[in-house]
Amino acid sequence: MKPSREAFFTWPWQGRRVDCAATWCGTGPVALLLSAVFSIATRHEMASLQACLAHRLTTVAVDWPGFGTADKPRMDWTPAAMSDFLAYLLHRLL
Repeated sequence: MKPSREAFFTWPWQGRRVDCAATWCGTGPVALLLSAVFSIATRHEMASLQACLAHRLTTVAVDWPGFGTADKPRMDWTPAAMSDFLAYLLHRLL
């Protein structure tokens, strides 16, 4: 099993650049892990699940933009914004 590693990326959205954070762990096919969308929810909540899955999957736990440990720019985090972010992640990871 590969040890977990932090990764940071920029999501371009509505002419702005939003800094985002992810934690990668394991080897094998990629599984995206998302926490609930709460102001106190972070990708770190997925650490135990990542450890359980790491022997057969590459897990990627991501903070939602505007939440978690990355910068929290003042933006209107609408359902459409979150949907666009999820589409970006899926396109980027596959």
